[in-house]
Amino acid sequence: MEEKEIQKSLHHVHDSAFLLATRIVFTLLIVEIVYYLFLYFIFFTDMGQSIQYQRNYIILGSSLFKFIVQTYYAVYVVLSWVTNNYYITEDKIVHCRGILNIDEDIYNISSIRTVKSHQSLVGRIFNYGNVVVEVSASGGYHKEILLNGIVSPKKYERILNEYLERRKK
Repeated sequence: MEEKEIQKSLHHVHDSAFLLATRIVFTLLIVEIVYYLFLYFIFFTDMGQSIQYQRNYIILGSSLFKFIVQTYYAVYVVLSWVTNNYYITEDKIVHCRGILNIDEDIYNISSIRTVKSHQSLVGRIFNYGNVVVEVSASGGYHKEILLNGIVSPKKYERILNEYLERRKK
């Protein structure tokens, strides 16, 4: 029964899927623009005219290179998204990073001083934003934890404030 209570109080906080899609599209768009500028250079400049007989090989090789670059950056963006997770329980915030080597930062709810959230206009439309958690302890330790681009930031601000109020009582 205790395990169910712990599971019930666990909140998995993740970055917005909208931001993930935006980053992938932006990455693909940048590579496409660079590729089309390269093609323009190959077809419409004097230097491009001088390599007329090698154009087919250059275009084939550059298309393969473009595919590799796009795939690499798309996988990089997705892995960055997958490997950055926050977990909130009634007594701590856990930040996990990594796939093979997992780094965890654990912060006690009792050391939280303030919780603030921020959403831009686009963030309000697509329900994502940032939550800033200020943590401090004795000895002058002070740190801001940024939960960047997360889904439903107001919800997690409310949850953290509720946990903080329970700890103060």
